[in-house]
Amino acid sequence: MAVAGLDMSSAFDTIHHNILSSRLQVEFGVTGTCLQWILSYVRDRSSVVRVGSAVSEYVMSICGVPQGSVLGTLLFSIYVSPVGRLIRHFNVDFHQYADDITLYTAITFDSQASNQLSRCTATLQGYNFGSGAMVFC
Repeated sequence: MAVAGLDMSSAFDTIHHNILSSRLQVEFGVTGTCLQWILSYVRDRSSVVRVGSAVSEYVMSICGVPQGSVLGTLLFSIYVSPVGRLIRHFNVDFHQYADDITLYTAITFDSQASNQLSRCTATLQGYNFGSGAMVFC
C-alpha cells in the first residue's frame, strides 16, 4: 500500500467567491435566494486585529470563507469538489476532509500504481481554480 498525505496551505483563505458561486450553481444546483444567502455569508466581510489596546484598521476580505464553522468547511468542500474527479482520473483512492487529502493505492511488484500516485500528486500540486494554483504542504 502506498499512501500520500496532502494538506492545502491557507486553504480557507484562498477561496475565490466568484468560483465558489459558479460551483454552487453548476455542480450543486444552488440558485436564487438560497445562492444569494450563501454568498452574503462569505462576501463583504472585514477583519481587524487587536493586540492589547492596539487595534488595526479594518480590511475587507476579497476571498476566503469563515473558518471555525460548519458552513465554512462545507463551502470549502464544495469549492474543491473537482479535486475528487481529478484524483479518480488516475485510478487512485482517496479520503478527503476539508483541506486534508490522503491518497492511497495498492502496489504489487509489477504495478504501475506508484507511478499513478506520483503523477496524481504532481497534478494536484499544480491544479488551478482560476485564482491560483493549489498549494500543498
